Amino acid sequence: AHGHHFSLKELTDALQVYVDNYNRWDSSQGSNHWCKKVGGAQTRLPAHVVNEYCRADRAFEPCPSEWESKLPRTQEVPRLWDSTQSKYIKGSWFIPPSAEDGLGLTYAFLRYTEHLESESAPGYGFFVWMAEKEELCRADLKALQSLWKTRTQQLKLLQSQLLSGVNQCVLA
Repeated sequence: AHGHHFSLKELTDALQVYVDNYNRWDSSQGSNHWCKKVGGAQTRLPAHVVNEYCRADRAFEPCPSEWESKLPRTQEVPRLWDSTQSKYIKGSWFIPPSAEDGLGLTYAFLRYTEHLESESAPGYGFFVWMAEKEELCRADLKALQSLWKTRTQQLKLLQSQLLSGVNQCVLA
């Protein structure tokens, strides 16, 4: 909403529930939560978070030590599963690969680290339900918590700088 700082809480909470229940849920429960809750939260991400998911020069694992305020602007996903063609295609974060697929409906993105053609890329719209994938979800969660903390600190710094500038103008 206008005037409010965006929060990653919906997404980090959804990822935390997924990780916490990973070994308790059957595949139907896991798939439903992954696609609907995690993917649903991803549909509401602001551009700067989507850019972090889609940037090709670094992954979420290991967790970046710095989150620049200036970053590559891209929503390109190099490999997105198209269920109608039963193959991976080049796609976009905001455009589903087919009329039958959709972020928040049939898939969610897993960022972690995936190296394709020497590039790091998002782990493209698929249902994650293999033992080794739990740690990858934990990596996404850790990175997003770190990003949220950094962006909140950047916002506070900006607010402070703006208030300082306003106060200087009033006193002048």
